[in-house]
Amino acid sequence: MKQAPVCPYDRDELVLHLVPQGAIFALHMTRSYTFRAFLGILGAVALLLMVNTASAQEPSARPPGIASPAPLHLWQWERSIGLSLSTLPRVIVEEELNQSPALDLRSRLGLPWGFSADARLLIQVLTNHLEFGGSWSFAIGRFAVSLGDNSAWWFGFLTIDGFDNSANGWLNYPNISLGYDFGRFRVVLRAEMLLVLSFRSYAGDYLLSSDKNGFGGFSSSVTIEQPFWKNTHVLIGFKASYLKYFYQSWFTYETFNRYLFIPELSFGFIL
Repeated sequence: MKQAPVCPYDRDELVLHLVPQGAIFALHMTRSYTFRAFLGILGAVALLLMVNTASAQEPSARPPGIASPAPLHLWQWERSIGLSLSTLPRVIVEEELNQSPALDLRSRLGLPWGFSADARLLIQVLTNHLEFGGSWSFAIGRFAVSLGDNSAWWFGFLTIDGFDNSANGWLNYPNISLGYDFGRFRVVLRAEMLLVLSFRSYAGDYLLSSDKNGFGGFSSSVTIEQPFWKNTHVLIGFKASYLKYFYQSWFTYETFNRYLFIPELSFGFIL
């Protein structure tokens, strides 16, 4: 396999040239328009769901769930579409760039013996994240617990205003979830670790940096699944991460070797 050429220049000198004010302004405008487009998509989905459920009279016997660790029936397929919004620390990025909206697609498929196959796609245009894995679940009364492990491949690119950079990598997320079913709604607590399996960033064809087999940090989250309209349900979540490495900040070329707090809000329609 052909090796990418290693950049002959100092990394700090490259960052000064790779992040000009014009690129920052263009990136800000790109994210602004992306955020508005995603809100428009969610509004259209919400309207479609309300129209489709307007004739429903009774709620379903068992509300659908995508984040809940409750075991699924064999081949039962749950999915959702929504929006996730992460906030990058201002110590590594300018204020106008610190919010990272992404279209959030989730899927969960029931398998035999309490197992399930999970998938999640985060589309941010500049940075995209495909996650897949599995979990094993069991329930005791209204409580449910799952143990799982997910892997993810992500890639990012920025080719505006002479800024020709890209990055990609593999991540791993061992996780555990605890859920409680209150009847009309569910509450889910989740904890996960982040393992950086590989990472590479490029300036054109030059390899800027690479890393592998590192501990990236840990996260905890709370998610509520509840009715929205007739038979339509939504999920609302908050995630708190303490990470040394956050893939969405690849374009900042930050050099901090410490844990940073990264909050994330999510909202989605369960289809």
